Amino acid sequence: MQDYLVFKRHFLVLAILFCANVRIMISWDGVTGRGKWSDSQGLIKKIALREKRYIIVLDKFDLKKIYEKKESVFSIIYDKYIALKNETDYDKYIEKHEAEDCITKKGK
Repeated sequence: MQDYLVFKRHFLVLAILFCANVRIMISWDGVTGRGKWSDSQGLIKKIALREKRYIIVLDKFDLKKIYEKKESVFSIIYDKYIALKNETDYDKYIEKHEAEDCITKKGK
């Protein structure tokens, strides 16, 4: 089990070092965690938030859907990419305040 965790860490580091913004990781049991920032899922979210690099994990359930032709590999990857991107993209929740123009004009 220890070797498996080391492998995951190495994969995440390599994903940061290379220029690709989207990486695909196939892990039979997926990644650990419940979305907390201290586990593997949390690290994937941190990387997406800070580095704008998205690690998409395909697990045994995804592979079964592909095998049974219930979904295509591309639709699964796309759905997971959008879910991860929307979960870490907070710009859409920030609205311009009505006094913002007044403050920026006075500051100049």
